[in-house]
Amino acid sequence: EIIDDPAMEVFFKLSPGECFIVDNTRVLHARKGYSGAGSRWLQGCYADKDGLLSTLAAMETPRQEAAE
Repeated sequence: EIIDDPAMEVFFKLSPGECFIVDNTRVLHARKGYSGAGSRWLQGCYADKDGLLSTLAAMETPRQEAAE
């Protein structure tokens, strides 16, 4: 299975101030366990890609002049 294939795993450790952004519809992501020693701060954020793409498309569409 692809999910159990170590060749498909990417591992990296974030340094303070770094950010990890992932498209949840395209990537299976996880983390290893941690000891809980030391300080740790994690902030989650979710964005709606459809709303962004719709806004970009509307901004790229030429607008007609208002009828006089």
